[in-house]
Amino acid sequence: MPKRPLPAPEAEAVDDGVDYRSRSDMRSARREVEDGLARLSRELVELNDRSLERLELPEPLLEVVRDTRAIKSPPARNRQLRLVRGELRNGDWGLVRARLDALNRHGVVPASLSQGANAGAARAREWVARLLGEGPEAIEALVRECPSADRTHLRSLIRLVEKANGDRRNKAELRLADAVTSLLRQPAAP
Repeated sequence: MPKRPLPAPEAEAVDDGVDYRSRSDMRSARREVEDGLARLSRELVELNDRSLERLELPEPLLEVVRDTRAIKSPPARNRQLRLVRGELRNGDWGLVRARLDALNRHGVVPASLSQGANAGAARAREWVARLLGEGPEAIEALVRECPSADRTHLRSLIRLVEKANGDRRNKAELRLADAVTSLLRQPAAP
């Protein structure tokens, strides 16, 4: 099967409805989102009851998280964590991630991240997953949405996240999310 030609980077983008990303790029983007969902599901299950109440999670997600916490067998718990991931995937996982980050940082969930609010922080977490998974294409999409974005700064923040492990990765993701949140708050240029 012949490969589709990639558009030249300096050529003007033509919206012909064809996705020029390779299958491996799309697979790595999906894998990045799934890894983020797996980390989020583990963090939710490890929270205490008081913190879970503060998050004000949707009822189906809260029920699955509580069921998972009751399971002690590691293989069964891993299967149940997949269900938590599925509930997150079906819901607004960006909002849940933003609320958990706010709770871990400040001890409270701000009113701006209430259940019905379309918060910039929730959109920022979705952009972080997209930036980490899609790479340059996502950076270009973010720059189109926020013309004041600095590509070099975004690339360096992404590189920090990719190089870090464990707690350092969480901090690097928060820095990237903060940068994207501030970009999304700025008014769009006319």
